[in-house]
Amino acid sequence: MDIMSILWTLFTGGKLKCRYYFDDTKKVINFPSMTANISIIKSSDVKGELGKIDTKRKITVPSGISEKLIQLDQNQYNLAIAINALPKNERATEIKKYIKVLLEIHEIVSNDNNRSRSNIMNTVSTTIADGTTLKKYLDDRHFKSTSLPDDLSKNQGYVIWPVALLAKTTYIHKAQSQLIKLLTDCGWKLLVIIGDCGKNAARRDQIGFTSGIEQILRTQNIPFDANTIAKISEYYQQEDTSSRGKNLLEGITGTKILNSFHSISEGLKWSEFDKLIKKNYNEIKKEEIKQRNVLHNIQPLLIWSLVATIVKDSHSKAIVIAGEDEKVQWDYITNNHTENNLGVIYIHELKKEENRTMDQEDIQIGSIQEMRTKLDVGNMAEWLYTHFVELPKFRTKQKPEFCGLSGSTCSKYQENCIDCLFRKGENFNHPDFNKNRFVDVVYPMSNPAN
Repeated sequence: MDIMSILWTLFTGGKLKCRYYFDDTKKVINFPSMTANISIIKSSDVKGELGKIDTKRKITVPSGISEKLIQLDQNQYNLAIAINALPKNERATEIKKYIKVLLEIHEIVSNDNNRSRSNIMNTVSTTIADGTTLKKYLDDRHFKSTSLPDDLSKNQGYVIWPVALLAKTTYIHKAQSQLIKLLTDCGWKLLVIIGDCGKNAARRDQIGFTSGIEQILRTQNIPFDANTIAKISEYYQQEDTSSRGKNLLEGITGTKILNSFHSISEGLKWSEFDKLIKKNYNEIKKEEIKQRNVLHNIQPLLIWSLVATIVKDSHSKAIVIAGEDEKVQWDYITNNHTENNLGVIYIHELKKEENRTMDQEDIQIGSIQEMRTKLDVGNMAEWLYTHFVELPKFRTKQKPEFCGLSGSTCSKYQENCIDCLFRKGENFNHPDFNKNRFVDVVYPMSNPAN
């Protein structure tokens, strides 16, 4: 057991590290990163099988076995979260499952040289077809979209994630990252645009917020580089005469963005714009918006202009990740300013009483117990399940362990848990569905502090 593993065990009280081991972009399985967890769970390894895993080196694997590794990697990640949520004396059964998954990962990597070329090619074809499968999966789970391609594994460009600068990341950011993960697995490249407009921007913890976004991406194993995350103010400062490679995005300059700004604002009446930015907010929130300075209120317009410029300057489709409450805004932009090259996927809207939109900063859940008490608030339970169980299930293809509903019930709703639990079957309150275990698993996955 190395010194870092010893320190981890001491400072965390024996909790597992919740992380992914397989990098699908580089096609590398990181066995050394398993060291700490293997040390913690060895006492449950009665047969000593963990000794098969060589944790001294990373291994490059053929792309043909990526899909299976992605599923197994997601399984071990979910199990690690579930184990950490249990009291120590109740972890044995789940740890044995965790050991089994690690061994499966080792076995599939070790046996890759024995796989026939035809089998590998079949697996590759399945992975490519998942672009079409993903679109249908999202449609069936009631994700709204605008101009989204039917096959998400073709003509991949940027997946653009606009986020308002806050003091810290929120549950909504964690939910959006689940959707982004599925798209980057299909070959889309991420751009994060941080809206830093308004008088409070300079006072917010910009470094801390950016670090929080980076941590979310690392946790989800979403690839990013030095230019992936940038503030909108930085884009507007891009020079026309910069040497090649100096701008955040090749060919995207401040002048081009301002041209888009002029084009969009010229055709938009202030009364229409005012309705777009106030969304479905209550009167208190609408009054707060009135008190903002103009720069803060036109931040959506500045982001639309940047996105329109990126879309026009690229030769492939782009996809924006947004909230369902922003659909009217993005419908306007896609229909008028992006030449049919922009698609948008909307995460579900969190709603409170009287069907009003919850604001980012309204969503404060400080403990597992608080999450349990808030399951009945608005559509909180369905929202948490959709983004933190149903989206990852696209990769794992597995029924959650906290659901004891019969196989015939699952078949009745065609394995669609959202229809089964909330939209049609209303089985979320069924005695065979363990809501406490659901929260035990979802809380650490959704908590922006993790």
